[in-house]
Amino acid sequence: MSPKYLVVEITGHDGSEEFDLMTPEEFRTLVSDLRREKMRHSKALALTMRDWEKSEQTQGQNFPRGAAAPRSARKVGRLFADREAAEKKLARCEEKLFEKQQREAERKREKEKQFIQDQRKGPRASYKQRADAAREKLRRDNEREQLRSALEARALTMYKERLADLLAPAEPDRTEDKAGPP
Repeated sequence: MSPKYLVVEITGHDGSEEFDLMTPEEFRTLVSDLRREKMRHSKALALTMRDWEKSEQTQGQNFPRGAAAPRSARKVGRLFADREAAEKKLARCEEKLFEKQQREAERKREKEKQFIQDQRKGPRASYKQRADAAREKLRRDNEREQLRSALEARALTMYKERLADLLAPAEPDRTEDKAGPP
């Protein structure tokens, strides 16, 4: 019996999306792992927040709560009997994701452009001053966004470390071995 294939959309801890090609067995294993992660999410997040407050690098900064979420996975489409058809579906899904990201980037550029144009409206004498003020505001907003992104990346790294610690199998107690023969 030839293997069957699924196209799976996986959403990461940071909300990023990716697509992968899997067999149904691999998908079941992934879902099982994701369930284990989800059960430990609250504890990992609480430990991360505690570490965040204790850390000197993040002292005085609020913890970005939206930085870490449980991962998720879902099937996209149907079960494919041959790998070639599944790979075509995977390519279409990845292309749609790329187009979506391009549209979001274009919307952001248009929003910034529109903001500068709106700031230019007004008395002729203050045209340059308003445009400069708009550029300065955009620069400050970009700096704030970069700081927020850096804090989210730091929080996500800390969260992943804590989650890995919680998911790691506990090592057996070896005190019996050290006691020696009876």
